[in-house]
Amino acid sequence: MPPAAKKPDPKTPAKANTAGVFEANPKADKVFVTSDEQVFLREDFAKSHAKFLDDKALTTVERDADATEADNAPAE
Repeated sequence: MPPAAKKPDPKTPAKANTAGVFEANPKADKVFVTSDEQVFLREDFAKSHAKFLDDKALTTVERDADATEADNAPAE
């Protein structure tokens, strides 16, 4: 019997899982996170994935403007 899927920790904010996605996709202004913590660049893909979950909720996470400015700041 395969091991049970790891349930997401409800205390973990969706934003914690998106830092790498924004780093890998610099043109993305927001991402969509499903209840099983899958991150999508497109809302329609996230909704399609969520159809198969018990909790069909999506969380929209926008890029942090302060972090973007820090990433683009010249090095001293």
